[in-house]
Amino acid sequence: MGFIIGDKKIGFKDYKKLYESAAPYLSEIADRCAEWFDEKSDNIILTTSGTSAIPKTISLPKSSMVTSAKMTQSYFGYGGGDTALLGLPVKFIGGTMMLIRAITTGLDLVLVPPASRILRGLTGPIDFVPMTPHQLMTAVRQDSDKLQYVGQILLGGAPVSRELQDIIPGLRPKIFIGFGMTETITHIAVRPLNGLKAKPYFEVLKGIGVSTDDKGCLVIDADHLADTVFTKDIVDIIDERQFHWIGRYDNVINTGGIKVYPEIIEEKISQLLDVDFFVAGMPHEDFGKQVCIFIEGKEESLTGNIINGVKEALNKYEMPRCVYYLDVLQRTPTGKVKRKKILSDIVANNIKGIKLDY
Repeated sequence: MGFIIGDKKIGFKDYKKLYESAAPYLSEIADRCAEWFDEKSDNIILTTSGTSAIPKTISLPKSSMVTSAKMTQSYFGYGGGDTALLGLPVKFIGGTMMLIRAITTGLDLVLVPPASRILRGLTGPIDFVPMTPHQLMTAVRQDSDKLQYVGQILLGGAPVSRELQDIIPGLRPKIFIGFGMTETITHIAVRPLNGLKAKPYFEVLKGIGVSTDDKGCLVIDADHLADTVFTKDIVDIIDERQFHWIGRYDNVINTGGIKVYPEIIEEKISQLLDVDFFVAGMPHEDFGKQVCIFIEGKEESLTGNIINGVKEALNKYEMPRCVYYLDVLQRTPTGKVKRKKILSDIVANNIKGIKLDY
């Protein structure tokens, strides 16, 4: 087991050889290895993604990360002698955990730059690949012939678009999406997206207990975590092993006393728009908040036919009442839209939306 870079292979403990390359991503992997193999420290320092708050550093016990790595191995069934690919930045939890999974479970780890086209250089089979939805969509569009080499893909870091959801059932690799965060040491639940085991809900890993608080938000108890994790993710608990994700509590729009969930609205209308967008609430003098849609693109994005489709797909409370056209939707390094930052900038700059009349 060890690192594979091109046609070269080095042992994990020979990580210092990675510094010989001029590639910054290899130096970052070497730095993470140095931190991991440092026997004087029992923890790894990571940065949160900054999706819903300001990014922060967090210290995670190495022993807990080993347990998490073994939980993932148990679920996906790979083992010593199998090969995985690392095309995620190791400064975040997804990339770091793939590195630790390889070191602790006997995988050979192919290293490629963390970019959009991480499969472009594949010439042979690879058993396990963690990817962002954007990386998978790029592979579908530009490197579809490479997908034949991949056994299993674990998606994370951002939501899966409706377009990609429609494509995934026809792809050869077994594809899953994980649910988790830095604080839970990557995923604590997994949802199969294609094949005979495809499900509309998440399955928790062994050693994980889930419940909800009085707001309906997910509460996580796990053998490998010292403390209970209270999330802001609204879920529907099916049973002790399964839950359905609904949306984020801090995204809920209370419009005239009726609560609507932006993520549900986005899901319903995602097939109607071929541009990136999101839905959120903006202040309204009568209703408290009104549903608004934020589109990355020009004003012609919402045609009459699309508006008619929106009217058919949504109930009267979910209907967007205002649209904001933005040149670019700000995103985190992992590709998630920075909803709060975008909304705060709009308010701070007194940007007015365009009223939608139906």
